[in-house]
Order: sequence, then C-alpha cells, then structure tokens
Amino acid sequence: MSDIGSSYPVPIGAAKETITTKLLWVAVKKQEVISKINHLKQAIEDIQKGKILDYERQILLAQQDLDSLIEQEGLIKSSVEAEQI
Repeated sequence: MSDIGSSYPVPIGAAKETITTKLLWVAVKKQEVISKINHLKQAIEDIQKGKILDYERQILLAQQDLDSLIEQEGLIKSSVEAEQI
C-alpha cells in the first residue's frame, strides 16, 4: 500500500533547475534584443553615411540568390514528378 501515495495535495516548490533555465532563457532573450538594437543603430549610422546604395546592392544580390533557389526548387519538383509518371 505504500506505493499508492498520499491523497492530500503536496505543495511542490519550483525546482532550482527550472528557475536557472528560466533565468538563462531571459538572459538569452535580453542579449538578442540588445543585439537587435545595436544592429538597428548601426543601420541608421550607415544610412546617414550614405550607404544606401550598398544596401540596395545587397538586396539585389539576395534577390538573385532567392530567384536561383526558387528555380532549383522547381527543377527538383519537376524531376520528382517526372519520375513518378
């Protein structure tokens, strides 16, 4: 009968591991927000220094990479469909 346990509610405190994990999670999130703020501040400085053309170039290169990946995805899907026929 000792394996049945108590029918009375037993208060359970927060485990030290749980508190530590939560504190670590908060610390990571804080660092992410600090990094985002610093990134945005740097972007403002870059824009003020006239680096807009460089950002536009980076956007165009990223768009070309995306277009290439979309094309590769289409080729892969069409080859899979051709094999299924």
